[in-house]
This record gives sequence, C-alpha cells and structure tokens, in this order.
Amino acid sequence: MMCGCTESIFYLDENFCEKRPDGAGFSVRIVRSRVGKYVEKLEICIKNNGEKGRIIPFFEVRRKGNADFYMIPCVNYNGNFWGTGQEPKGMEQDGVPWIFSSDRSGLPGGSVAVNGGVCTSVFADNAGLSENSSASLFERDGDVVQRVYFSHLEFPLVYLRKFEYGAPIARFLTFDRGEEKQFVCFLYTREVRDGNIYYAYRELFDFLNSGEYYQPVPSRYTAEEAKRMSWEFFRSLTEKTPDGYLSNMGLLPDGEHRMGDASSRFRFRRFGKYEVGWCGQNITAAEMYLRSYREEGDPGDLEKGTGILDTWMKRRFENGLVAVNFDAPFGEESVIDTCNEGWLLYKLPVCCRILSEAGFPKEKYEQTALGICRFFTERYPTGIFPQMVRGDGSPVSADGCAGAMLMLGFLSAYEYFGKKELLSRAAEAFSAYYEIYLSRSVAAGGALDTCCIDKESAGPVLRSALLLSEITGDKKYLDYAENIAHYLMTWMFYHDVPFEKDSDCARLGLRTTGGTAVSAAHHHIDCWGIFYVPDLYFLYRKTGNRAYALHARALWNFTLQYMSDGNLTLHGMRRPAGAQNEAVVQCNWHGTDESKGCLNDWLVAWVKSFQLDVWYALKDENFFEEENG
Repeated sequence: MMCGCTESIFYLDENFCEKRPDGAGFSVRIVRSRVGKYVEKLEICIKNNGEKGRIIPFFEVRRKGNADFYMIPCVNYNGNFWGTGQEPKGMEQDGVPWIFSSDRSGLPGGSVAVNGGVCTSVFADNAGLSENSSASLFERDGDVVQRVYFSHLEFPLVYLRKFEYGAPIARFLTFDRGEEKQFVCFLYTREVRDGNIYYAYRELFDFLNSGEYYQPVPSRYTAEEAKRMSWEFFRSLTEKTPDGYLSNMGLLPDGEHRMGDASSRFRFRRFGKYEVGWCGQNITAAEMYLRSYREEGDPGDLEKGTGILDTWMKRRFENGLVAVNFDAPFGEESVIDTCNEGWLLYKLPVCCRILSEAGFPKEKYEQTALGICRFFTERYPTGIFPQMVRGDGSPVSADGCAGAMLMLGFLSAYEYFGKKELLSRAAEAFSAYYEIYLSRSVAAGGALDTCCIDKESAGPVLRSALLLSEITGDKKYLDYAENIAHYLMTWMFYHDVPFEKDSDCARLGLRTTGGTAVSAAHHHIDCWGIFYVPDLYFLYRKTGNRAYALHARALWNFTLQYMSDGNLTLHGMRRPAGAQNEAVVQCNWHGTDESKGCLNDWLVAWVKSFQLDVWYALKDENFFEEENG
C-alpha cells in the first residue's frame, strides 16, 4: 500500500480469466527502487513453477474514488468526449474496459489518473520485454484501476482507421517449465497540493525528459544539411500558373493519394493543390523566398516571394478576409478556416518586415493583414475565434481551437503595427482558449480533417503564451506556457516501436522516439512536433528546466531520420532530396493499402516549411550545437 494505492500482480490465462500467481503455478518476486522524487521502479520477476503455459502478466494499481481526470497519452484525454468523431471514447466499450497497445501510446503501458487528491501514473519500461506492453484504465467497485499488461493487447476492438474497428488482438507469452521472465514498470505518485488536477502530471513528464528514461535518436543530418535539402525540395514545389506563382501542397504517386509502386512517379497533387497555410504553406514559401533574397541577393527569389504574395492578394474579399484555398470556388460561400487564415496573418508581418529592410514596397500586404484584423475585431470581438467562416463572414463552425492560429496572427500583427487593440483582442482570445480548453489538458480540433482532441491546436497557444509573457511582462503567461508545454509533452513517443523486418521502418532503422501522435482520432505519428521546438527551447532558456530542451532535441532529431538524401527509394519510387512523407504508420491504424511499419507516399510541403522555420528561429542560438540539449 503506497499513498492509498493497492498494488497487485495478476495474469490472464488463454481463456482471458484473471488469476493471481499462487506459487504452485506462477510465483512473483519484486525489487523496488526510488528513481525520482515521485517515481519508483519495480523490477518484477515471474517464474513458471508448473507445466509450460501461455499467459499475459499485468501489474495493477487501485485507488478509492472516481477519477477527477485521467489520460492514456496520445490516445485518451479524459474520455475524448469533445468532438463529433467516433474514435475510442470513455473508459469502456459496451461495459468492457479499453486496452491500448504501446504502439498507439507514447508512454508504453502508461496511464495517468487523479483521484482522492493524488495523481497516479503507472507505465512500463521502454526496453526488453516491457516495451511491448499495453495500458488500461477504468473504474470498478468504487476504485480507479490502472493496469500495465506486459504484452500486446488491443481490446475489446482494434481501431483500424478513421472510425472503423476490427477484431481484438491478444499476444500471449509462452513460459516454459521453470522459466523466469523479468518485466519493469514505474509508479508515479504525487499529491495534488495546488488543486490543479489537470497538470498534476507535470513532474512525471519532467522525469521522462530528464535524460534517464529514453535514449535520444542521433541527429542524421546537421542543421545546415537539413536546411539545404529542405530548401531544395520546397523550391521544387513552386509553380508559375496563369494566376501567378503558387506552391503546390506536395508530391503523390501520379498525383493521387495512394501507396505508390514501381510503375508510379511522384507528381504534384492534382486537386486541392494550393493552400495558404496548414499543409500547403504558401505564405511560408513566400517568406522563405524573401529570406533567401536577403541572404543571397538572387532577384529570382524576390520575384517568387512577392509573386506568391501577389497571387494570394487576388483572393481578398471586400470585408478583409482572404480565401485560403486558391483552386477552390471563390465567392461569398467560400469556406475559410481560421487555422489557414491565422497562418496568413501570422506570416504577412514577417514578410513585410523583410521587404521593408530590403527597401521594397509592402503597403498592400500591410493593408491585407490589417483587413483580416479589422474583420475579426469587428465581427468576433470577444472569446475564441470561430473554426470556420464563409466569404461573407458568417460562421460555419464555432467551437474548437483551430482559430488559435489566428490569435497568434494577431500577436504577430501587434508586434509589427503596434496597435493596442490587436494586443487586447489576442489577450482576450488567449484567456478564452486557455480557460475553455488548455486549462483542462485538452486541445480541440486544430487538425482540420478531424473534429477531436489533438495536439496541433495547442502549438499556437503555447507560442502565444510566450509572446504575451514577453510583451506584457505578466508572469501568469509563463506559468500557462509551462502547462501547455507539458500537455504537448504527452503527445510524444518515449519508446521505439518494434517493426517487422521487411517493413519500411525496419529497413530504414527508423526509431519512433521523438515522433508525435496526430490526434485522438488519427493514430499514426508524424513530425508536427517540430513546430514548437523553438518554443520549448526558449522556455528552457527562461526557466532553466532542461526537460524542455531535451524534449525539443528529441522532436528535431526524429524528423531528420527519414528525410531523403536523393537516393532513398521506397515502394519502387525514388524520393527527391529533402523530401519526406507525412505519416509514419507505427500501429494497426492505417489506410486500406498500408500496414504497420509503412511510410506513406504523401511528400507534403508543411514538413519542409516547419524545418526551415526552426532553422531560422534557432540559427543564432546554441540549440544546434548543443547535441545533448
């Protein structure tokens, strides 16, 4: 019994009956050691004293009372009840507790629960027999029950792809007569003294990022190499169209969303090709061309940078809005999501500043930025910004965090124009986003193709908190930033998923440590976490908490692993230098033509823009030189 917890060792037999080791069949020996202020390590040795058998051992922790907050990192955030999707919700499916395998959760076998004034987490080691574990969290007989199953379990259903389910998977371990196997798990217990139940896990993720738990992925390329190759691929996406310069969203097998083969060739995406922010990143392409012009003096870069800006200026509405998809119908019924509009507003002042320093006119871009600000200040003067509006300004979708990118855009505009009303509107929006969502360890719906809990929409809230801290000097924003940073830490993988030897990931030697889960509804991982690498590094500089720097390093190094050097061939197609795909399929959640261990063939623009953004944000810092953070 520890801090009110009851601990037990059980096992499942092949009939899925729960049994206690009784000494005659199986016996247990446990060695405990303190490895952190709030963390104990348990080395559990299980011996088979009877005939050869197949079982799944598990470690269980119980605490009296209902859960005030609970989480299985990357998978379940207090039940996943926000949103309209049909991803796994709650603790159970038809009365049967969910069990999630470690290839879905960033923390192997890990769960977090707060009840009775105590935060409890139990999780497995990320090496040996323990790494291939599974997590479950549910309520029974007035207790919160947390379990680490020391094998691969997906039960009672397997989440196969977006809102589709399949039969359960259970992999039993064979114990020969007299055989012993050792498993390792950890127990985190911390009293919630400050009353903040939603971030009582902060010290847990500081421990995980202390340098003791996971082995960081080595950096495959230097920052300069990454910059050069990212630029090479990013430039290749620029098209000169009858409307002007535009940047294509990326390359696909013959331009189609599918897995490629030897008869396919990478070609520009055929539809939905031009997007100002989010995946397409036209506004960042314009910025990068202008930066390159300032560095190299090539007039062609100036032509492309201003050319892309001018093309998008053709999509302005009289009310101040700008359409965000160029090859979509343009009119009052056009749908404008505030994630994309926010990217445009965030980057336009940056482009204006570069043009001003170079002595070139920028007034029309300034007026566009101010027009966006004026529209949202007048039409939506308080609270969060709507997720989506039409070209005529009417709302399409109100709830969620996609508009947090627009809040960040308001702060960028304030820094450029110095207008107090822009700062006031951003601060008002921040208070709303934080109180409604992030204060409760939830970010909602920044990934525009799914209405669910996610990580992406927390990125601009973290950056906004840091900017507000700098601008206002108010310490509360730094406190908020630390909370949001820890929420984002829950979305990273702290272990390396094992893959079949003939899979893409195995052949590349790809490690999943440092990858980030997409959302509660999309169970693959990606490298979107590099967006907030600069924010974590600057937070480390402000607070001295090394966990932020080490986490930032893990995110950055992960994304460099599968960048093509120009010779990488997958699925019969050679990938251009700098190219890399969006999805790493690390679990049994995938498209119909994919499988676990697959890299998809969607060579998308946003990955390159984020890498270049990180380089420019940190090139004058010590981040790239400090290999160990």
